Amino acid sequence: VRRSAAEVFDEAVRNAEPASTALDSPEPLIIRDEPEPFPLDALGIVPGNAARAIMAKTQCDAAIAGQSVLAGANLAAQDCVDVLMPRGGATPEEGVVRPISEFFLAIGTTGTRKSSADGLALAPHRAYEKRERVAYDEAMTTYRAEAAAYNAKKRAIETEGKSKKSQAELAEALKALKEPERPRDPQLIFENVTAPGLFKALGQNRPRAGVFSDDGGTFFHGHSMKAESRYDTGAQFCQAWDGKDIQRIRATEEKMVLRNVRLSCFMAIQPTVVADFLHDGQAADQGFTGRWLIAEVAPREEPRTWHVAGPEADASLAEYDRAIQAALQAPRKTDEAGDPDRPVVRLGGEAFECHKSFYNELQKGLVPYGELVDVIGLVEKGHEHACRLAATLLFIEDPNAREITPNMYVNAARLVRYYIREALRQLFAQVPDAVTAHADKVRVWLEKRYLEDGHVEVTLAELTKGGPRPRTKAAISKAMGLL
Repeated sequence: VRRSAAEVFDEAVRNAEPASTALDSPEPLIIRDEPEPFPLDALGIVPGNAARAIMAKTQCDAAIAGQSVLAGANLAAQDCVDVLMPRGGATPEEGVVRPISEFFLAIGTTGTRKSSADGLALAPHRAYEKRERVAYDEAMTTYRAEAAAYNAKKRAIETEGKSKKSQAELAEALKALKEPERPRDPQLIFENVTAPGLFKALGQNRPRAGVFSDDGGTFFHGHSMKAESRYDTGAQFCQAWDGKDIQRIRATEEKMVLRNVRLSCFMAIQPTVVADFLHDGQAADQGFTGRWLIAEVAPREEPRTWHVAGPEADASLAEYDRAIQAALQAPRKTDEAGDPDRPVVRLGGEAFECHKSFYNELQKGLVPYGELVDVIGLVEKGHEHACRLAATLLFIEDPNAREITPNMYVNAARLVRYYIREALRQLFAQVPDAVTAHADKVRVWLEKRYLEDGHVEVTLAELTKGGPRPRTKAAISKAMGLL
């Protein structure tokens, strides 16, 4: 005989052990491993103060503010310098030149002020884009006119050459024509993109870009990350992170090769949306997940209250804006082939000793059954992440500096340790189903009722009237069945 939800609930209450006047410590249904605080003081003076200013203005968590500012700094600096990363030699000069570009993830639910923080951190970049767009539009008007004149002249020469000129004369006449050069698109920030669309656009763009979105689900659940495209997307992003040439050769398209491009990323995303990617074994084996630096918002202990940021917040953001604008507007050099010729930042002697020590520290966790084996992709790149972050922070503080100080490297290593711990936490975080999550809310509600009002009994009617939602009899019965 099928019984109603109310009958199931009543039977559970009747069969329960007699209530005690002393409440035992409740056993939680969900084991929560909360994120640790983001190490804001490791960001240095200008980025660190900017992150605190964003927190003051938006009341966001340190993880959101810190990731937004660090990503904004990396986006601006990546086209200005590269870093010489030591590779097993006796001196810091024995190594390879690498990009400083990084990929950042900020994880938070709705209401964690991801968009507000991102808007402040990218304000100087948007202003730069707007100014450059005006100049670009004017240059494109000139280019179109010159291209039309070039094409008309070319057709005239070809027409005349068919009857009056030899093949050699026609070739010389065409060679004498100078085809106008198309201006490079100054777009810096790309949001809702697919990997093929992004790299195709970069073929006509300046050789640097950032994929930045306050809704990272459009990327991680978009076309580029579907099963049939995910591996190819990961491969192209890994190549960009490594600073390698990116080739796209298709039978239906003209061959495209991107050289010396710098690409940084920042995605703000909800926990449930990014979970599949973080647990994707193929992406981990490919090294794609190991290139992302992850931070998650810690739960709020206290409710927000109306708050007005002090004048020091505006001053800190103004200083950050000046640093970003200086980086974006810095003159660029090119080599004989026309490719970017970026200055190289190096580790100083003491910073090199810190680098060796940090490398050894990370490798100890990668022995069989070591505590870091589960995130080996990130850990194996940990010392390189530290070099890239140190170079980013150094350039924002002093764009003329070319030597990483020990203090700058130590701060970068602190950030990497934080990212490694967070990656481990994300990998083993318990993701409850809807019934378990609701049951845990009911448990907390019952405990609160006891502590505040001394209630030791509760009726179905009380739960359906004032308990945690959903308040249907069926949902409550399932929750009580778990409890």
